[in-house]
Amino acid sequence: MKNKILPFIKKYPMSILLAIIALNLMSIAGSLKTTAKLDYKRLVCLEKGRYTERQMQKKLGSKYYSKQCNMLSY
Repeated sequence: MKNKILPFIKKYPMSILLAIIALNLMSIAGSLKTTAKLDYKRLVCLEKGRYTERQMQKKLGSKYYSKQCNMLSY
């Protein structure tokens, strides 16, 4: 087993490094996506006076937007 892995690592070190970097970037992107959704909802709640009820429902994806805004303010 060791005889197969070591030559592979010696032959393709840059490819292995790039694969590790790609996996890390995908992980970071996943966590940023979640954070971005929460930040968007907080921003919409802060600008509540600019939007009608229907616009707020559409932006937050729920008819209970006031409850969501109260939960996000903590």
